[in-house]
Amino acid sequence: MARMFLFMVGILAGCACGCGSGNLPVAAVTGKVTCQGKAVKDAAIVFSPFRDDKKTDSGKAAQATLNDNGEFTLSTYGTNDGAVVGKHKVVVSFLDPYKKNPCEQPGEIVLEVISGKNHFDIELDKASKK
Repeated sequence: MARMFLFMVGILAGCACGCGSGNLPVAAVTGKVTCQGKAVKDAAIVFSPFRDDKKTDSGKAAQATLNDNGEFTLSTYGTNDGAVVGKHKVVVSFLDPYKKNPCEQPGEIVLEVISGKNHFDIELDKASKK
């Protein structure tokens, strides 16, 4: 399962952002993911920076695995160093794609990381029956 997670994170990080050659400024990012008020676990979160007209490099994606309390601390260039400053597309992915999950992401999530400390609480929607 750990190999599958690393593979999924690698694919998301490689495809969702331009992984730059230089280290752009990062800021500390923590948060919690919940669904119907309960902590989401067995999931990963990826913050992929948007590229804008002012940047030639959007930066590297930040990622974390949620703990049993649904909490995360993002890592980009080093352990728990945060995420690149700027706007990000956020994706929450469950680690076991074959397990039926009671929650799903409520469409596109865009969050802005600013200099200093950042904390984001993310509420997932109850999964629709398909």
